[in-house]
Amino acid sequence: MDSMSLGIAILAGVAVFMLIWAAAGLAGTVQSTPWRQACEPMMRWTVRERYARQICLANLPAWHVTDIWALRLVVALGAGCVVMFIGLAWFWIPVGCLIGWLAVGLWLSQRIKQQQHLLTIQLPPFLDLLSMSLSAGMNLQTGVQLVLGFQGKTALANLWRTWLLQVRSGTARVQAFKQMLDRVQSSALRRICVALIQAEQSGSGMAASLQAHSQQLRQERLMEAEKQALKAPVKMLLPLVVCFFPSTFLVLGFSIYINLGDLF
Repeated sequence: MDSMSLGIAILAGVAVFMLIWAAAGLAGTVQSTPWRQACEPMMRWTVRERYARQICLANLPAWHVTDIWALRLVVALGAGCVVMFIGLAWFWIPVGCLIGWLAVGLWLSQRIKQQQHLLTIQLPPFLDLLSMSLSAGMNLQTGVQLVLGFQGKTALANLWRTWLLQVRSGTARVQAFKQMLDRVQSSALRRICVALIQAEQSGSGMAASLQAHSQQLRQERLMEAEKQALKAPVKMLLPLVVCFFPSTFLVLGFSIYINLGDLF
């Protein structure tokens, strides 16, 4: 691949990325209900269900299932237009559309992973406050409501607000926890939901269980940090061998060559 083809490929990648970024921002602000109602019958119910779950996992409450479908369609067509504009062969246009369609799915999956990671990080302080509230004699609903008053508009707070609204609307607490299990992928939060369901069904105390889970989550996070720290030397080996050491030897060798040239 020559330098011109490489530059065109880089420009195409940057253009697709900017297109996804702009279209994602636009999809979050579009609130046209007639437009959504017109596009929704074009989607199968299985696709709508999958997109609704992805929106919930990605913490995009302002989005509709048609927004993801429209975003994928716009980015796919835009990527095809970019490929056609840069002057590649016609058979690359479907490839560009496919790349644009898959790029939106990749962006959405990365956002889901990021949001689930944030849930795990935000969970221990939330459990500490909830455990203190339960130890003070409050019931679970009152404790959750009190703790949510100290939380911002985070993904974890939105999940517990949804749980609190379901319980206040008449849903059993166990059923509300089971519905929360369907809305999360974080293993830590799923363990908490299972523990609370078991405590609710058996009638045992929740405060000690929540405190123990909070300490366990902190220990797991510390162990994960130590694991990542141990991987750092191995990850640094390739940049050192490929980039740092050759440049260092080149600088030292050039200075030695100059000095030897002056001597001889």
